[in-house]
Amino acid sequence: MILNGLVLALLFSLACSPGRHSTAESSRAESTRQSGISPPSLKGLRLQGESAVRERVFSRKPLNERFIDVRVTVYNEGEGIRSVLYGLIPINIRVYRSALMQSPAAWDESVAARQRTQKGEILPFYVLVTRRADLAPGDWLSPPQFSVAIPVRAILGDSLPAGRYSVVATLSLEPLDGQRAGRSNNISVPAGTVFLSN
Repeated sequence: MILNGLVLALLFSLACSPGRHSTAESSRAESTRQSGISPPSLKGLRLQGESAVRERVFSRKPLNERFIDVRVTVYNEGEGIRSVLYGLIPINIRVYRSALMQSPAAWDESVAARQRTQKGEILPFYVLVTRRADLAPGDWLSPPQFSVAIPVRAILGDSLPAGRYSVVATLSLEPLDGQRAGRSNNISVPAGTVFLSN
């Protein structure tokens, strides 16, 4: 009985440990395909982006709607504990027609938000809270601040054709090396390619 109790306690502690195991959804509608650009690395921290198109069902709407889900994960591949600050700015998404991700972007979330504001639309208000995470070797971090879901119709609109687009996510991440650097690093992370159609 004592041995069984120790085994159960060990299994429970492993299951509750954050960032030690993958929680990627298996219901992805379209597989992410990475571009030729390597994800950035910050002194042992590797940032990996992924994107997928999913269809969501709304009970109060006559039709389902397609969204592009984008998520970034930070992995500590170094030998020591790494501390980071995040959440200083909301995640921003850009899509490109080319896999080389050459400027200008076909669609930029921040530009679209400014255009909507100029038209008098009231955008959602976000309260940004800076958070700290301490990542041991092998740990990973993928908080809600590193993910976003955008309607496909908002990206394609009336001007962009259906097709395969490369996705880039920009987020705020500040590594702490003994003391705070005083400013955040806005890092652009390739998030694969997806096929978008209305």
